[in-house]
Amino acid sequence: MASGLAHDVFGHGDPAIVFIHGLGCDRTDWGEQIEAFAPRHRVLTLDLPGHGASPPSPRQTRIEAQAQDVAALIMAAEASPAVLVGHSLGCRIVIEAAALLVGSVAGVVLIDGSLRTDPGPGTGPTPAQFSGMMRAYFRQLVGDGMSEARASFIAERAAERDPVFLAALIADIARYDQAVVADRLGELDVPVLAFQTSIARADGHRTNLLPGESTPFLDLLRARVARLTEASVPVCGHFPQIEQPEATTQRIADFMATLV
Repeated sequence: MASGLAHDVFGHGDPAIVFIHGLGCDRTDWGEQIEAFAPRHRVLTLDLPGHGASPPSPRQTRIEAQAQDVAALIMAAEASPAVLVGHSLGCRIVIEAAALLVGSVAGVVLIDGSLRTDPGPGTGPTPAQFSGMMRAYFRQLVGDGMSEARASFIAERAAERDPVFLAALIADIARYDQAVVADRLGELDVPVLAFQTSIARADGHRTNLLPGESTPFLDLLRARVARLTEASVPVCGHFPQIEQPEATTQRIADFMATLV
């Protein structure tokens, strides 16, 4: 495992596509996209540190460290030029990795990103309490387009992650969002697709993004990214790659068709 990251490589063809999952998730979230793109592109999927088959370490609770590992894997796998596709937490990783891979990135896709100001629960909850919090949080992230079995799997998977590692990573997400991400977005010199499907409400719940609505993350992208395209799908939760896989794949394919 290059850089210690569990990963899979499928298919052949340029540009390569690198799929990076969200918090508490793993590389299996991209099954439908792998099937669609592998016949024409080299596809790289991976488990971020502390997720799936990639072990955690204290160093890797920082966004920058995770992005360094991802960038190293991309180069070792010869997956460039690449389109970097990130979901949720993965949005931050691809933004940071793009800064490390100047000249090797053809485009960036940000799926349902957000800006976090709350540092999370910290070390206060017991492991059992933290797992319960994660289970409840992930259950309300999914939309009506996901089966009950898949929704339960996603919630249980998140609840089983190392609570100490995950709490530290959540706190670092807030740090990165407040202190770093705006500058990194301003440095992006490649086309960017913002594919937004949900919004974090004032009570902390995420719900469908309604027509005409914006989010703080979208507002920041519009202010900082020079080559921005926006897309969405109606009535979708936080996991469009699973809830509406065909529409998600089509949005990515349409964006890639514009790359030169």
